[in-house]
Amino acid sequence: MLKFKVFKNRDCIKLVEWESDREKNILKDHFTKKSKDGDFNVLVDRGIWDGMDIFLNKNNEIPIGLWREIHVFSKKTDIKCEITGLKETLNLDYSKDSYTEFVDKLFENVFDEHDN
Repeated sequence: MLKFKVFKNRDCIKLVEWESDREKNILKDHFTKKSKDGDFNVLVDRGIWDGMDIFLNKNNEIPIGLWREIHVFSKKTDIKCEITGLKETLNLDYSKDSYTEFVDKLFENVFDEHDN
């Protein structure tokens, strides 16, 4: 099982616990993708960069925007993943009524070209 934690005021999810290095390596491979610009990058031509984008950094952090990809990874590999603090950070229980109220307040004093 892989355990992640979202820290307050952070824009990442940190891997804090894992049962085996095998699981961690599978996670690292999953979050390493070939860059779409890698084939045309001078750093690749010079052998400085391998053309891969790594989304799991050396501090075991993944950008918080990839939280859903962790769930995809879990389903794809059958490795259980637990993310602590995600609900509080993303406010996943935001209702449609709350959203409508927010948008109405946001555009309360905005007028179109016809002053409507």
